[in-house]
Amino acid sequence: MPREIKYTVCSGCIVDFPSDDLYTVTRYMNRSNPDSKNMYSTPYCEDCIENDKEHYVDIKEEPKRILKERAKAEREKKKAKEKKKKTTRKNAKK
Repeated sequence: MPREIKYTVCSGCIVDFPSDDLYTVTRYMNRSNPDSKNMYSTPYCEDCIENDKEHYVDIKEEPKRILKERAKAEREKKKAKEKKKKTTRKNAKK
């Protein structure tokens, strides 16, 4: 039996998205009187992150798929670097 996908509503555009595809951002409770003690976290989609930059303070958490892609890219970069070191060592021995 397949797993059920959990959906969450984006606070910016009010559209359902898979929970793993949403950013978590912090916003002020009262935008007319910004206070760093009165903040809350809410989910935002990628489009709202780009379009509503003045409505949120900062990005608290990125989507899991982006974190996974970054980690994969870093592993590949590290492997390429190690491979390059091995080839330069072989060339130095000759």
